[in-house]
Amino acid sequence: MLPSREIPQYQDDSDDWLRFLDKAAKGSIKAEDCLHSADLAFMVALTGDPESPNKLDLGEYAEQFRLTFPASPPGNTIHELIELAVEHRWFPHLFCGSETRIHPDADYAQLWKRRRCVRTAALLNDALLHCLEHWSANDCLQCLDEYSVDFNSRIIVSGMLYLSFTWPEEPRS
Repeated sequence: MLPSREIPQYQDDSDDWLRFLDKAAKGSIKAEDCLHSADLAFMVALTGDPESPNKLDLGEYAEQFRLTFPASPPGNTIHELIELAVEHRWFPHLFCGSETRIHPDADYAQLWKRRRCVRTAALLNDALLHCLEHWSANDCLQCLDEYSVDFNSRIIVSGMLYLSFTWPEEPRS
């Protein structure tokens, strides 16, 4: 599990969960860039090879990813996931999560094009619920495949949550 609010970025300085959420709530392409760079940093952490993003076959990586992906989420309810996220300082405080979606997925699509923002708490709630309800390596990989043309903030945040909840532990020396 990602141990702090810093989101590792491949060959760049770490980003921050709050900045990431703010970008996603505004529909900024920078949120997708952050997710993509975190995915590459995850690949390095998983393989232990700093060159893996440049030389590892994506099919081979997906297979390795599937083999290490936990069978169940680290919590049984949205409230347990929120508590874990706050405990690891991804966000600064608990918020009252809802067991039902606040917005349909369409409300999170192409915010930049529609010049809309969404509430961060609603986005986070719906992304956490998605992860809880669809927990699988394949769903995570689908979230990581989100393209800017189809930019959906809920999918981007779900992808980052999946990575954060399953981040490989540092090797012990």
